[in-house]
Amino acid sequence: MASVGSLPLIPWSHIKILSLQDSSEIASLVLPSIGDLMILGYIDEANQLVSFFYENELKFEVQEWMYLAWTSTDKFPTVLGKSDSKGRKEWFKDDDSKERKLKDFEKHPEWPRRLQSANPNFTKEDLEYALEEAIEDGMLRHDGAAVEVALGLGDKQTAEEIVKEQIVKKFRLLNEKKESKSRIEVEDLRISRHQIVESQRVWDILNTKLVGNELGVDGNAVAEYVTQGIELIKERLGRGPARPYADMTIPDLLILLDESYIAARKANPEAGSHMNIIGSSLPKTFLKDPATEEEITNLETILGANEENWSTDEAFELPEDYKSFLRVSNGFYVDTPDDNCGEFYGASAVEWDDGFIADIEPELLPNDYNTYSEEMDAIQVPDPKGFSISAGGDEGNVWLVHPKCLEAALEAFEETYKNASEKHQRLYERAAQDLYGGLDEMRNMEWLVVVVFHWNPEPQPYREFRGYLEEAVKYAVDTRADDELALEMEKSGKRGLKRKHDDKDEEDGKSGEEQDEEEGESDAEDDDDSEEGEEEDDGGGSPSDD
Repeated sequence: MASVGSLPLIPWSHIKILSLQDSSEIASLVLPSIGDLMILGYIDEANQLVSFFYENELKFEVQEWMYLAWTSTDKFPTVLGKSDSKGRKEWFKDDDSKERKLKDFEKHPEWPRRLQSANPNFTKEDLEYALEEAIEDGMLRHDGAAVEVALGLGDKQTAEEIVKEQIVKKFRLLNEKKESKSRIEVEDLRISRHQIVESQRVWDILNTKLVGNELGVDGNAVAEYVTQGIELIKERLGRGPARPYADMTIPDLLILLDESYIAARKANPEAGSHMNIIGSSLPKTFLKDPATEEEITNLETILGANEENWSTDEAFELPEDYKSFLRVSNGFYVDTPDDNCGEFYGASAVEWDDGFIADIEPELLPNDYNTYSEEMDAIQVPDPKGFSISAGGDEGNVWLVHPKCLEAALEAFEETYKNASEKHQRLYERAAQDLYGGLDEMRNMEWLVVVVFHWNPEPQPYREFRGYLEEAVKYAVDTRADDELALEMEKSGKRGLKRKHDDKDEEDGKSGEEQDEEEGESDAEDDDDSEEGEEEDDGGGSPSDD
């Protein structure tokens, strides 16, 4: 039996299921893999994933191309209704938007305009146009459109040849590149091969396993691939999101945060947020001198003196994990303690919120974290009060919420949870696991962190200061990886262009000046062609885009 690794499919380890914060997004993350399986002809195996999503109350929206695949094979998942045509029709009518989308799908807005206007009365000239109009690096940009035109003309042989030549080639290229460090490169390949579903009738060809057979795909390996995916999702649902930095001390977390942003800004000094150094020189470190015990005590005194937020007969104390942070570095910013692009304010810039946190109505368990939000009570933080410790690196607000407000929210949760149905209790438990590591961990929290940004006003909660710090470190590590990879690809691209330029000069025996003049004229012609193409091509849709 062939190994799972030999399959022309994105490895599960690259899909980042275990690290996904919101379990309700798992299905959308796996959707492109379902599209791959269906295009390869393994619809039953794809349906196993679809059924698993529905059986586990994971958010999932059926796409039009999936419905067309099921209809052509009569392999409709039983979780969505009976397998007979009447059952399919009744299920599809349950949601008016599904019916509407299926009708809109016939318009093919992603096709070149000439083919849109010719549909469905195609001519042989339309087929010639479809096969020649959009070739890039030997591959069609609109292979689905070309297949649809061929089938519309009754030319199934040409349609099958397009699938064999174009889709098989794209899957082989994916297999070569699937270990690429560039997520953009892999995603471009994914979108490219999914353009085949621009054809409504292509499923009569794909369901024969034409693509899978041409690639030598082993059915047992496919079954194992699906099993591995389901087991991975079960692990994520059972354990919650992975915490790669859970074992690190706060000093070590700050060292990693600093190393990551220094390297990221060295690779990309023009970044406009998260430690923005535009107009400044890159420092050796973003870490600051530790706060003194006097500075920490003074901050506690200032915050505790606010009678509107804290009873003056009780001593106010900052959370221990936040004080540990201040004892290592009094803030994490570029220029000033209140830097809007810094990760954390200095102690002198920390202050009670002026009422904005109450306006955004933060929730202990946001309804976004379940599939039945319209049926379930939101667990809000009543009369929230907190003090701002950061702009979150991007002109936002990061608040530490008053312990008494968290206590009231937990009391409200217990009452709601006690009266909830078994299904809703399970969803509350899943949300608690996504956000805080589980029900017990949520119940034992003393402080809640709430984060909101001007570009995304939906408040996001975190467990204690430590939980948010781990997320900030994860973001910094990912930012460094992305910025360094982008820089390396830019350098590689320039080296490649130079080699191509030098090789062509040598081949043609021309001077560099003559070559530059000719390339400049060619570029101008390409720009004109590009403008014409943009007017004609309206973009595309695919399983990856959904």
